[in-house]
This record gives sequence, structure tokens and C-alpha cells, in this order.
Amino acid sequence: MGWLKFVSGWFPAKASKAAHLRTGARGERLACQFLKKRGMRWLYSGYLSRHGEIDLIFREQQILVFVEVKTRVGESWQRPAAAVDRVKQARIRRTASDYLGELTSPPKHYRFDIVEVVLHPDHSVQAMRHLPGAFSPLTNLKPVNTRDTTA
Repeated sequence: MGWLKFVSGWFPAKASKAAHLRTGARGERLACQFLKKRGMRWLYSGYLSRHGEIDLIFREQQILVFVEVKTRVGESWQRPAAAVDRVKQARIRRTASDYLGELTSPPKHYRFDIVEVVLHPDHSVQAMRHLPGAFSPLTNLKPVNTRDTTA
């Protein structure tokens, strides 16, 4: 038995993708479809910068919308949006600033939304909630449209 084959036996076989990552990716796809059906225009998925990631970027009329998607299997004692704490919000804001820095003519109005996706154990959709203006934008940006839309 070769040394590499012997050592590789110490580690479990690598799954193609961890279950929580597959669940999150499914939630992002569902959220994207959900927002498109509500008339929002999809611009980008999975924007990465040195500060972090923005799950989805949309345009609603003249408003640029940065969307954080939180997906959970089963509704536990707290809503999925509760996971977007101040630290996560700050990371999303910094990442949004990076995105805006790449635009030649950034829009004047921005919003930070959360979409909650709750799945049954079989991964069918239990509930989806869109929380427009879920947290406030950067200080130099204007908050727009803070209504709660539930599916």
C-alpha cells in the first residue's frame, strides 16, 4: 500500500458539496425566482469582494437592491433574518460599497433586503418572506421602501 493511499484513508471521502451549502444555494435560487415574479430585475448573483459576498443584486425601478438570503430547514425558535446581525450587516454594507465602486454611474437610491426561505425537511418550500429595507444602508445612501411583503 502506497503512503498516499494509506494517509488518504484517514480522511472521509469528500462530498461534492456540504448539505448546508446545497440548502443555501437552493434558497438563493428560490429567492431569485420569487423576486423576479414580483417584477424586480435580476442583475447579479454571488457578488464577491475582499469584504464578503452579496447573495443577490436586483433593480426595482430606480432602486438598486442588495439582497441577503437566509435559508433554514424548518422554522426554529427564531426567524432566519435574525442571523443577519450587526456584524453581518456591516460586512454586506462594505461589500455593497465595493460593488458600487465598480460602477461607472451608480444609482442614487439603494436598499438592503432580506429574503427568508423556510423549507420543509423534504426541501419543499414551507414559507418565503421578503423584507424590503430590512436594515439601513450606508450613511450616505438613502433608505427606500421599508414595507414587509410576505408570500
